[in-house]
Amino acid sequence: MGLRETPGSNRGVRKVLIAGWIIEVGGLILWTYGYFVIGRPPLIDWATHAPRWIAEFLPNLESEIGMVLVLVGMVPIYWPPPKMIAPSRVTDYPAVRIRRTLAYAIDQIDRTISGSSSSGRQDHQFLAQI
Repeated sequence: MGLRETPGSNRGVRKVLIAGWIIEVGGLILWTYGYFVIGRPPLIDWATHAPRWIAEFLPNLESEIGMVLVLVGMVPIYWPPPKMIAPSRVTDYPAVRIRRTLAYAIDQIDRTISGSSSSGRQDHQFLAQI
C-alpha cells in the first residue's frame, strides 16, 4: 500500500528533489576533491578573467565540473513545480507583475499617441489587479 501512488501524491516531486540532492552532493564531493588535489588545468583561466579568490576557489577542471554540478543540482531543488503553484498565486510572481505593468505602460503610450482618452475607472481597476 505504501508503494502505490495515490492521486494527489507528490511522489514525482520527491523523486526530482532526491535526484537534485544527489547531483548537488556529487558536485560538492567532486569540487572538494578538485580543490585539494592537483588535477587537470581548468577550462577557463580564472586568474586573468576574475578576481583572485575565484581563481583560488576553482583551481582545476575537477573543481569546475563539481561547481557546475552543484549549481545544476540546485535547479530541481528550488524551482517550484507547476503543480505546487496555486492558480491564485501565479499573479504574485514578479515576472507576471512586470509584464502587466509593461503592458499597461504600452497601452497608455498607445492611447496618448492615438489621442483617445480612457476612463480613469478602467485604469484604476487594472492597477488594482497588479
